[in-house]
Amino acid sequence: MVDFYRINHPFVITYIGAIGASNHLEYFLDIAQEAVNQKLNINFKIVGAGSKASQIKMLSYLKKLENVEFFPHLNKEGVKDILNVSDATYVCFANLPVLGTNSPNKLFDSLASGKLTIVNTDGWTKDLVDDNQCGFYANPLRPEEFIDKIKPFIEQRELLESYKNNARATAEKYYSRTLQLEKLIQILNNEEQLKVSDSEVYILTA
Repeated sequence: MVDFYRINHPFVITYIGAIGASNHLEYFLDIAQEAVNQKLNINFKIVGAGSKASQIKMLSYLKKLENVEFFPHLNKEGVKDILNVSDATYVCFANLPVLGTNSPNKLFDSLASGKLTIVNTDGWTKDLVDDNQCGFYANPLRPEEFIDKIKPFIEQRELLESYKNNARATAEKYYSRTLQLEKLIQILNNEEQLKVSDSEVYILTA
């Protein structure tokens, strides 16, 4: 059943973070272009700064992507305001295997904010969002795949809310401040029985 709320209110997908070579925001623009091609009411927000910010803005302009908005680097309150009007976030990196092992802050911000969390690296973050049903992975080289996967969340508000609730629950399950403090103490004490899941590996590599 189509959510008629979306007829006049766009679905908002936001990228927050650095805009550099390793982030390859060209993928995000490819998705925005595909949304235009399929006449979908999606607004794409890019929040941040970096060495490729001007280039990405120019590329968006040349592609005439009126569904893309740019914002400068924001403080915590500004980020909170943007997330409050976002339905989903996109964690974007270049298509390099090594980048699938990183631990992006924007991923944890998205989960803590209870947002549908979309990743484009085939690593532990893919497993995290898939296993906890709080987001999905989309091949960065296939923007049409992203659109196919986002459509159910646009059309079914109940599905979107379920995944958003799961995102918040995942943040509390794995990344609460109390839990991280307990793990840190165990690490500092060299406790042999310390068990760390794939979802918590960043603690040991941060």
